[in-house]
Amino acid sequence: MLLAFFLASITIPFTAATFTDGDFVVLRCREAASTDPNFTYEFCLQCFAPYIHNVTTMEELVGVSMKLTARNATRIIKRISRMLITRGAAMDPYCRHALGDCLELYADAKGELNDAAKDVFEYRDCFKANVEVSAAMDSASTCEDGFRERRYRGDHPLAVENEVFFRLTAVLLAFINMLHYN
Repeated sequence: MLLAFFLASITIPFTAATFTDGDFVVLRCREAASTDPNFTYEFCLQCFAPYIHNVTTMEELVGVSMKLTARNATRIIKRISRMLITRGAAMDPYCRHALGDCLELYADAKGELNDAAKDVFEYRDCFKANVEVSAAMDSASTCEDGFRERRYRGDHPLAVENEVFFRLTAVLLAFINMLHYN
């Protein structure tokens, strides 16, 4: 339930879009999900539903995916900053330290995504973009590891955000690879 709510916040509000098997985004989501176990076809469609009838090329789809992923990183950075400001002193010291590490990781991820966008759209270097998006993707896993390593007890506050970011970067990587091999 929380994951569905969070997903709704990363896209434009879902309209009554109808999907057909011939829609470009539907076909690309199906193809990408069939080759990558890190996300589902349904996740992909949910993320790109607002763009379903407007995106007709791989370049456009990579661009939208890049924007959604970067926007998601920005939201995570803002959320962490708010948590540290509003609850920092009262927060478990392990959690506070892990959140500080995650803030740094997601700030780096945002830079890596910006670099990847330049590589794809200015330099047409999908290989380098793939490396940068992969590095951004690692932010979610490394953030998760930070809570485990600190033996933080209980549900940590970024579990859902890390999962969604990881999936968004997986979709982006799949689309960059599709663009590269097109």
